[in-house]
Amino acid sequence: MGFLVVLLSSVAILLLTILGIQNGNTTTDVVLFTKSFKDVPLTLVMIEAFAIGIIVAVIIAGINEIRIRQKIWELEKKNKELSEEVKALRNLPLNEVKKEGGE
Repeated sequence: MGFLVVLLSSVAILLLTILGIQNGNTTTDVVLFTKSFKDVPLTLVMIEAFAIGIIVAVIIAGINEIRIRQKIWELEKKNKELSEEVKALRNLPLNEVKKEGGE
């Protein structure tokens, strides 16, 4: 899985680099909510968008990781409690049942 992530990241960075080189002299106007920026290089806009995407993805993955680890912790705790209960039940003495009918 890690190899696949590295491979895909490398391809994405390579494609963005090629696209940035091809559009090196291109400028654009950027409007963010109420702020306006004139003549911003398109390469800079692409790099910032890529970086923001990575940051958002890391935050979402981190939140999911925390949830998964919490669920694992809860299940391990429950598993330990159930194992202790099974161990306690195994240690109970067995009572023989006497049959009626003379034996």
